[in-house]
This record gives sequence, C-alpha cells and structure tokens, in this order.
Amino acid sequence: MIAPSAVRRLIVKAWLPTPRFRWRSAPGAATAAGTSKTLTQLARLCVAPHAKAGPQATSTLGRRELAGWIPELAARTDSQRAKLRGVKASRAHQILAGAVVADAIMDVLKLQSLDICPWALRERIFLDRLDALEGRPRFARTPRLSPV
Repeated sequence: MIAPSAVRRLIVKAWLPTPRFRWRSAPGAATAAGTSKTLTQLARLCVAPHAKAGPQATSTLGRRELAGWIPELAARTDSQRAKLRGVKASRAHQILAGAVVADAIMDVLKLQSLDICPWALRERIFLDRLDALEGRPRFARTPRLSPV
C-alpha cells in the first residue's frame, strides 16, 4: 500500500513543469529563496524567528522540519491550524496545501532548505521604480539581511 504522503507528492510532481535546466549545473553558488506569505508562515511554524523579530531576522524553511509538519497539519481542522504558531487564520485553509507543494518542489529541486525573503517580486518592482524616479542606480534600496 502506498502512503498518503507519497500519493500527495506524486500528484504535486505530476503538475510541476519539467525543469528546463539541471539545477546542479548552475554556475556559482545559488541561493534558493521563498517569498510567499504561506512559506513565511510555514517557516515560522517550523521554528524560524517570530514575526516580531523584524524584517532583518533571517528565516529558513528546512525540508526535514516541513515534512514532519505535513501529517500534523493534515490531522487538524482549519480552526486548529489557525492556533498554531505563525499560522494566520486567513491562511489556515491553505497552509497544508502550501506545505505539500513546498515539500514537493524542494524534493524535485533537491533542496534541503529555502531562505525566506521578506521581499517579493512586487516589492522589488516598486523599489526599482522609486529608484528610477529618483535617479538612483538599480538595486540602491536592496535590503541587506544580517548574516546567519
């Protein structure tokens, strides 16, 4: 019999596009980053710094910790999930799906962890536009995270 977690991973992997490059052949050091609120909340759930630590606090989502939470999230109702550390009530209904998808993506890309970034694409576009309007060089406002 196939475990339910294996079935979930197979379904997610079937929907993921086939990578067009070999991850390990990427030149130089690569950092895998996650920028969604769901990933941020999953990282907090998996023992990352609390939101009150501020935007400069470094946060990482570990695959081992994430995989350990998937059965726990699956066993709970939305209202029970909303009471977990870092999970907002507005995302409690989707946190399990986010965990399954994140785990499957990390599996496909052979990642052991993701650095959680407080800046998403939309913020980067906004900051670039402000820089351009003020005549600053690109990425002048790039936030610098503290080293781990």
